[in-house]
Amino acid sequence: MPKPKLSAVDARIGKRWRVLRRSRGMSQADLGSALGVSYQQIQKYETGRSSMRVATLLQCAQLFGVPPASLYERNPRTKPATAAADRKFDRYAASSEGKAVLKAFAAVGNAMLRRDLLALAKSFAA
Repeated sequence: MPKPKLSAVDARIGKRWRVLRRSRGMSQADLGSALGVSYQQIQKYETGRSSMRVATLLQCAQLFGVPPASLYERNPRTKPATAAADRKFDRYAASSEGKAVLKAFAAVGNAMLRRDLLALAKSFAA
């Protein structure tokens, strides 16, 4: 029986996994261990060379603390400007600087301080 062709959705989900994993400072081996698969399998998922089971997707979403739908393709009714901003954010979050910012922010244990840091960053961005 021929292998089913992988879709653009597989590639998008894999990219989202990579961004989430890296933003949390996890290695492919760490994620593989948490999901009960090898780091090679995580690599295949992230590059879109392998399709994931629904149970694995749900487990991954729970592990990252995100809604399962956030791992899927964007809503086709999403405005182009919003989609472009999301792609820009994904690229930044995957960069070394983005990973460092996310890791440092996540390490701030005080919720009030995180809120103040976020307000400060937003004021600079305005």
